[in-house]
Amino acid sequence: MPLTAWTDAEIQRLIILRHKMTGFSRSFDETIRAYGAGDALGQQAEAQFFRLLWGQARGNPRSALMYWVSAVSSPESKKIHVGVPSFVSSSLVDSMSDDALFILAGIARHESLNHEEMRATTRISDSVIRKCVKEAYDKKLVWIDKDGRVRISSRAQYVIDYFLIGKTSCMNEPDVGNVSDFVEILSLTKIGILVFGVVILGFAVKFVGSLGTRVHKKVPSRRLLIAQIVTTMSFAIYIVGGGYLFYGVIQPPKALLLAVSGTLAVALGLSLKDLLRRSSLGSFYFFDRPFQVGDRITFDGAYGEITTIGLRAVRMVTLDDSVVTIPNSRFITDVVTSAILVLSI
Repeated sequence: MPLTAWTDAEIQRLIILRHKMTGFSRSFDETIRAYGAGDALGQQAEAQFFRLLWGQARGNPRSALMYWVSAVSSPESKKIHVGVPSFVSSSLVDSMSDDALFILAGIARHESLNHEEMRATTRISDSVIRKCVKEAYDKKLVWIDKDGRVRISSRAQYVIDYFLIGKTSCMNEPDVGNVSDFVEILSLTKIGILVFGVVILGFAVKFVGSLGTRVHKKVPSRRLLIAQIVTTMSFAIYIVGGGYLFYGVIQPPKALLLAVSGTLAVALGLSLKDLLRRSSLGSFYFFDRPFQVGDRITFDGAYGEITTIGLRAVRMVTLDDSVVTIPNSRFITDVVTSAILVLSI
């Protein structure tokens, strides 16, 4: 049954009532006032102390009592001095071995375990259990009661729970190296949806191309601009639509995304080097035009009319109705002769 977290006022009331039973007065270190933030900065040291205590204990009264004990110094003349509590750093847990974390998880789950129960629960050897328990005890993460049962320290309870929950979340990620998990990610249903989505994207690109062709005929003077718009929209449909389709349907785990993104970055960088260079040249022609759609040019012995200037290549139709595709990179080193002017590009 989950327990309701206590408020800072309830924790303060509990500690003050227990403190009054000792008959000692108390004084608070003024440096505690510096631990506030915003409106709490500089408020009365006692109020700020219990707010700090409540925040670190996460409303757990037992943890708050342990933090209180760590903050008080030896009494002098019927008066105790309260300083900053000794909080447990998460680095203490992070530096522990996997075996030690597994044992801590078993103790946290069962509240307490003796040596035999640890061996039966974790299936770890006696020597490793003794070593891990000693490590946790030296770090004050656990304590041993009079019956020899190991329990999680109240001061370390939240830090250990928080760390183990994060560790469990990472372990629950599907293992992309496992065949069954990989088959589950790429089920027949998902593959069918992907194929259907790719077909829809193809129809969308075809529709944009046919729409551009119709606009070409109505506004021939803007054929170059329309061709560039059609190309840009086609790229956007494939990239944005394909990425959304892949992530929405496959829903890959983080491990797979990192592996795929790293591999694709290298593969695309090598395989698309020439394509990216040609695409950048296509964008260059959009602003600095040595020729445009409708011009007749002579290039590498071929003569014809420019019909399309794309991001990757230029297409022209020769006098015998043959279609010639010229990569954009060729225009950087070769000479092109236009019906209007001659350029060496």
